[in-house]
Amino acid sequence: MHMATLNPPVELEDSANVESFKFVQSLYLLADYDFPQCFYFHIKRLWSDAGVQECYRRSNEFFLIESSKYFLDQIDVISDESYIPTDQDILRCRRRTTNVKKVEFEATIPKKYGHGIQEFWMFDVGGQRGERRKWFSVFAGIDAVLFLAATNGFDAVLREDSTVNRLQEALDLFRDVWNSKYLRGSGMILFLNKQDLLKEKVERGSKIEDHFPAYKCFKAHKAEDNSSEYTRVRSFIRELFLNITRAEVPRSCIDCAHSGLLSSESTVRECFWHYTTATDTDNVQNVFNDVHSMIILSNLSKMGPS
Repeated sequence: MHMATLNPPVELEDSANVESFKFVQSLYLLADYDFPQCFYFHIKRLWSDAGVQECYRRSNEFFLIESSKYFLDQIDVISDESYIPTDQDILRCRRRTTNVKKVEFEATIPKKYGHGIQEFWMFDVGGQRGERRKWFSVFAGIDAVLFLAATNGFDAVLREDSTVNRLQEALDLFRDVWNSKYLRGSGMILFLNKQDLLKEKVERGSKIEDHFPAYKCFKAHKAEDNSSEYTRVRSFIRELFLNITRAEVPRSCIDCAHSGLLSSESTVRECFWHYTTATDTDNVQNVFNDVHSMIILSNLSKMGPS
């Protein structure tokens, strides 16, 4: 659908695929429909067309569900009538979060923390601009904030505002959350997410310096591989976020904050971070370890110097 709206536009390379394009387009406006076997045939033909692949390569220019390639590459598997989604398939599905959703679960406490069962309450909040005003209802008593940042958004724009870079929006939001007066006593766990998609994008030739010029003179830490473009890019993005946690809250931000998010006091606390992918099932364990580290740090802080 987006091929004709790109600038410059993209066309199907094989004219024989126009029939498939028209068939899929005819289903686009239907509220609900079944998927006959011919649907998968047409999708497979289109996905193999060089023009469609070029459109996908430029997917940063329009909104596209990021798991699209994952499922399109598996079209033969999915089209089988006996197909049953795997755990990875389910984890790749995306549903936009609206309102505030509470999730309760339990995790086994590792031996080094004394064994037993730890109960977690997690509040999933929508990240879109229109959803953020609802966050205040769950701010009180929060032990830890889990902030998921899509690292592959460095060359893409927001769905709701095509003039705003996605990664820059994430950085601005992270700054507001970090400096929030309502969260000054809460720990912060930063997930630099979608590393698989970031790696794919960098290897495909997308240049982060076209959107963040400071990258041109950036050097990763000595322990990191500066010869790997992907490693250097992810290190640069990490430092963009961590630099926010190292900075003092600007006086102008305190004076001009209209949302009530910003703190009038500076506090010292640690930000735990992880490189993750959307399907990383170890995230729960990472959260558990970080929360317990936060508790230990908090207790030590309250004890003060001996």
